[in-house]
Amino acid sequence: MGRENNSSLFMRIHYERNYDNKTGCRVLKVSPRSIYKLVKDGSIPTFKIMNMWRFERTKIDQWINEKNGINNSFNVKEGDKHAESINN
Repeated sequence: MGRENNSSLFMRIHYERNYDNKTGCRVLKVSPRSIYKLVKDGSIPTFKIMNMWRFERTKIDQWINEKNGINNSFNVKEGDKHAESINN
């Protein structure tokens, strides 16, 4: 079996519902040690299957967005106000 290229790896990771520790490290671009510290601190949303930590993709995406101050809900009226302020 050959190595996956970056695009097929991205697609596989993107569509996985849950991440294991190795994939969690790859997605977050941190070391396993950092992942375990986040888990131990309760800073990152996780759950356990048997003795293995898992990370639900949607909750990790939401957690990342919260950490980056990104709000994915879009209010049309607020968007219109922003557009007006840019044009004026």
